[in-house]
Amino acid sequence: MTGIANFCGIGYNQGEEGALYMVLFDETRVLNPQADKTNVALSFSVPPGLTALQVEFTYDPPTPPEPVAVEAVKAALARYARAVVQKDPYAYLPVYNLVTLSLDDPAGYRGAAHRRATEQCHRLTAESASPGFLPGELRPAQWQAVLSAHCVLCPVTCRVRVIGEETE
Repeated sequence: MTGIANFCGIGYNQGEEGALYMVLFDETRVLNPQADKTNVALSFSVPPGLTALQVEFTYDPPTPPEPVAVEAVKAALARYARAVVQKDPYAYLPVYNLVTLSLDDPAGYRGAAHRRATEQCHRLTAESASPGFLPGELRPAQWQAVLSAHCVLCPVTCRVRVIGEETE
């Protein structure tokens, strides 16, 4: 398949001559506040013969509604900051939702993107990888994308899409 639409600013039609692209995985999950401080593993299959993987990750909204954020700050101040002089919860806004992405291949950890960016693109090949990830063989097998819900104060919609590249 060629001409796959993406948000990464990398045109799949601009790849190597003769490269083929295929969507290996595309899933949207909504993480609710009950998922706060948990990890969600999403499994996908990597077929033989791939020369690159691109992992696209988005989440939204980046911030919870203000009333939710204010209540979260009040609860944190009451629990952790008894000696804090600034008791006004509005002084600590904005508060952010934070969901990060890690990647595991059959041999184990391949890297992580613990960033606050709500749109992320990561590329892995045998020779190179995006910052935070390890280059290496793209072993055909089950892989996992792991969503780490560091702070989820309101429902957060997460999307992970994995695109494989095969050079003829």
